[in-house]
Amino acid sequence: MIIMADFDDCIQMRTLYGIKAQDLFYYMIFALIIIPFQYVSDVFCLQVLELTHGWKIYDYLVYTRYRFLQRETRWKGFEDSLDECIEEGMRTLDQMCFSSQYYVMITIHSTAMLLFLCGIEGFLRSGEGNTQYNIWGDTMTIPFGSALLIGCYTMLRFYMWLIDKSGIYKLKHEDTAWHSTLGGPEDDDFGVPRWDELDKLKGASHEAYLMNQKITSETFRFRFLRYNRPWLVNQLPAILTPRTLRRSRPYLIAQLTKILGSVNPDVSSDSDDDDDGKPRYGP
Repeated sequence: MIIMADFDDCIQMRTLYGIKAQDLFYYMIFALIIIPFQYVSDVFCLQVLELTHGWKIYDYLVYTRYRFLQRETRWKGFEDSLDECIEEGMRTLDQMCFSSQYYVMITIHSTAMLLFLCGIEGFLRSGEGNTQYNIWGDTMTIPFGSALLIGCYTMLRFYMWLIDKSGIYKLKHEDTAWHSTLGGPEDDDFGVPRWDELDKLKGASHEAYLMNQKITSETFRFRFLRYNRPWLVNQLPAILTPRTLRRSRPYLIAQLTKILGSVNPDVSSDSDDDDDGKPRYGP
């Protein structure tokens, strides 16, 4: 609306739609005043959707914020791991976690389209009399276009440098106490932090702490194991590499002994309790 007001002599969109300059000023004031009320309206709408359809929208957004804080790259979109449980067309959207980086991308993209359309409107309205403006006949098109591209690239590098120096999107591993302890003496034999180490996540946001309480509960662990058992079994060859087997051999033997002992602790090679002398393993 500001562009329509200040560049009406070139774009002429306000004039063609019959909008008065004073009315356009009221439109801009309304667009600013409605922002806080729009937030409240969105809160009520999301709550109604949760109650009506049973969608856990708030829990999902809390989880996306937790994933954004735990990202492995500075820019979330650079991660190559996508959630395969989500529809293929929505995976990249879910990957951005509705974070500030996502809305920066949306803002820049929509602004670019708006300015592009305003430029086309300016081309269509320019010219004197019946003479239509020809962009390819203008001797300044190539020099001005080249300078514009160089200026855009220069500003892009400057903004990237400014973001790096300011630390806006710095990885906050020290606040979550997860990545900072990888490979430390407190890790188990597989290099994964112990469950009691997750208590240090209290230094992160309150929502992240609540989410960690949920994912470390026995109920969640049991359900995760039950629903993902085939996938976990298929991933064992990739996880138990020869190096891991050599390093964790005593631990794995102890776990295997514990499993066999819990199945049938009284089985021996010369036992006559069974018909064939072999242990009977249950499901």
